[in-house]
Amino acid sequence: MAAPAAATAAFSISGLSATGFVFGGFVPRKRQEAREFLARWTAQELPLVVFESPQRILETLRELAALVPERQIIIARELTKQFERVARGWLSELATAFAAKPVKGEVAIVIAGNHPKFIRVP
Repeated sequence: MAAPAAATAAFSISGLSATGFVFGGFVPRKRQEAREFLARWTAQELPLVVFESPQRILETLRELAALVPERQIIIARELTKQFERVARGWLSELATAFAAKPVKGEVAIVIAGNHPKFIRVP
């Protein structure tokens, strides 16, 4: 699937802000660069759509859970394909759930923007 199509498809099924989103592409591979990238983009009010490989999804979810654990997130795998799967919930909960099972296929992540409507107060 082409990058713009996957990003748009993931955002369209997210149920998040209808005013738009920011597309970040792939999360950087180096840990420090990934942290800085995620910190910068999750501070924005618009939702962030990123891609991640199945091999690095758990590390990225852990980084996100450390940054914004009470933010809504959507993890979409294999969009527009036979085995399409979408998981919705709070980042802290989905990071734990995805640690328990291997992830296969293309992954698009939609992280809610920094807006009170999409942040759970602990």
